[in-house]
Amino acid sequence: MWGDRSFHDFVTQRQISDLVMRRVAEHVYDRPLINNVERADYVECLVELIMQSADPRWCLTETWDAWDVEHPDGARVEVKQSSALQSWSGPSSAKTEASPRFDISIREWDWLRCSRGEYHNFPSDGRRSADVYVFAWHGEQDRAFADHRTASQWEFLVVAESELPAQRSIGLNPLRKLARLCTYRSLAREVLEAIPADPSRLKASLVRAPDPCPHCRPAES
Repeated sequence: MWGDRSFHDFVTQRQISDLVMRRVAEHVYDRPLINNVERADYVECLVELIMQSADPRWCLTETWDAWDVEHPDGARVEVKQSSALQSWSGPSSAKTEASPRFDISIREWDWLRCSRGEYHNFPSDGRRSADVYVFAWHGEQDRAFADHRTASQWEFLVVAESELPAQRSIGLNPLRKLARLCTYRSLAREVLEAIPADPSRLKASLVRAPDPCPHCRPAES
């Protein structure tokens, strides 16, 4: 059994951990203009929360997964985001404001989780890993009003992966010609409508780690 001191130390450490996590959230995310890297995490969490309003089984993937939000039935969603205003200013920021582009490249390799729960690099076989792409664009350019934390300020563009062109990136204007444009209120419905109805067409059936895993299988003697 733990002594009184051990239990006290455990509770104290838990309180410290909770305070640190709260401080990180405040310092990194609780500001009108969130830094680029952290903003991606914020938007992914926002999309997860919106999808959970339609079905609570939607969840974020792990950091190494090649897509961002998934459903246990196999549907996968990739989230891309950009903003007219950055937390910093400079030539790159002005370029983003003028012509935002989103990465839609087909990678030669994907990190995939094998049946043992470990991540390995596997050839992509020329396929993207997600069924639906959600592009989030924060176009507000008034710094006195812009707030990345405000869901209503985000414009969402939903595209089935099969409708994306075979190129490395796509601009906002061409994307608007392909996508289902919506607000956060209708995002879940648009994503669900874009998911292939045939389970055999889901990327979970087409892009997955081989089983048995060649990386985990013991070497033959």
